[in-house]
Amino acid sequence: MAFKGSAQATDDLKLGATIEVQFESNSTADINQADNTAGGTNSFTQRKLEVFASSKRLGTLTMGQGSTASDGMTESDLSGTDLVGYSAVADSGAGLSFATANTGAITGNPTVGGAFDNLDGLSRDDRLRYDTPNMKGLVLSTSSVDGGE
Repeated sequence: MAFKGSAQATDDLKLGATIEVQFESNSTADINQADNTAGGTNSFTQRKLEVFASSKRLGTLTMGQGSTASDGMTESDLSGTDLVGYSAVADSGAGLSFATANTGAITGNPTVGGAFDNLDGLSRDDRLRYDTPNMKGLVLSTSSVDGGE
């Protein structure tokens, strides 16, 4: 569920905010071989809580919980085919089992989401982000996250 709003402050300056929450009761990333029900938190969590100032001349400055500059960079399908293969292996959920390589024993019951990383940058975080103006199709982005990581 998302609430988005913006207002044109001047001819060049637009101000706005986004509030986006999710309700996730059964995440496939939380499934393991001992428990395939993945109960989840059964509560709303924040996805985006941000404010922004955007100028065609100066670019866009965004502050709050939202996408970092590197979010989504490994999820681009440059082939344009939209194949089933995807960078987030954790989305395959209960189709995977984990065992110790030497003994074959299941130990610790790792979750699918805890065993894989799709190398998707810093994802969403509390951050300050700057995107340059569009320069003939090129936009550069940078962000600084809370905690400096």
